[in-house]
Amino acid sequence: SGNIDYLALAAYFGGDGHYIPQKYAVGAFSRRRTISHAFAYLSETGNWQLGNQMLRQHQIHPASLSNPEGPVNILLISDIYHYLRKSGFTDCDFVAMGAHSIVGNLKSPLGFGMKDVKTPAEVYERLVFEYASFFEQNCDYQLSSVTNTHCVISHRWKPELLESLKVKT
Repeated sequence: SGNIDYLALAAYFGGDGHYIPQKYAVGAFSRRRTISHAFAYLSETGNWQLGNQMLRQHQIHPASLSNPEGPVNILLISDIYHYLRKSGFTDCDFVAMGAHSIVGNLKSPLGFGMKDVKTPAEVYERLVFEYASFFEQNCDYQLSSVTNTHCVISHRWKPELLESLKVKT
């Protein structure tokens, strides 16, 4: 169901596995890393059919996930979230998927950069101040409060994102 991006379809069958549909290429301030982690989680937990359906539904070729730094927009991440929700994913499933992303990040700059943290508060601070751009550049983030048991993060959408996606404020 949904709209078909015929350029994506032609690229897929023409052998260009790295093409991203136009809907997800405009305002691409996110990274493919999040989608790659979701696909890996589904594959490694025995839900490979759901993972393949998820990519096919959004006209994303698995080969495009080989570049986790590749740009996509936040709409792809949102659409995949909603797709998984409709497929029966619960809050617990999303938490488990997020926890599993540690595996995919162990040998990444994020993994190496987080090896020496000692407290949860250090994790929160480092993620917000040093590594948020590792995942996306849609927002400016600020830590409102941080302790070793909780963290409150506020954000402001970047004007470039809103403009490129034609969001009216």
